Amino acid sequence: MTPRSIIRWKSFWFGILVLGFLGWAWVRSMKVREGVAFVNAESRLILSHSVGHCELFVAPGWYEKTGPELFSGEPMPWNIVKWFQPWAAIERPTVEEGSLVQVAHWLLILLFLIPWSAFLAWRWRRQNLTKAHDAPPAP
Repeated sequence: MTPRSIIRWKSFWFGILVLGFLGWAWVRSMKVREGVAFVNAESRLILSHSVGHCELFVAPGWYEKTGPELFSGEPMPWNIVKWFQPWAAIERPTVEEGSLVQVAHWLLILLFLIPWSAFLAWRWRRQNLTKAHDAPPAP
């Protein structure tokens, strides 16, 4: 029995879907800043993407309004529009202001693409080795 081609694998199409989503998010981040904020009484956590990178911002403090909030708007004015941002940046201004971690979209795509392609290559190789072992001996 011959193994199925790579195009018929669910893992292949799942990876294409994830890469498409990451690429779409990268392009969209060049035009719009979007995210979600999780706020409780003592701190807030903001996950967003803007101008080619994803941001994670954590700030302590006292907040009256709690719960998740979605936000959308123009990119921050201090961000320079570049397609290839530096791979990552970590800023720790002060304890009162909070911490900001930024990761470039291209790095997220690469962090998915490398293990996904390695998995596909491993699976393809495993199927071909199984096919070779199952072949009848030559007369």
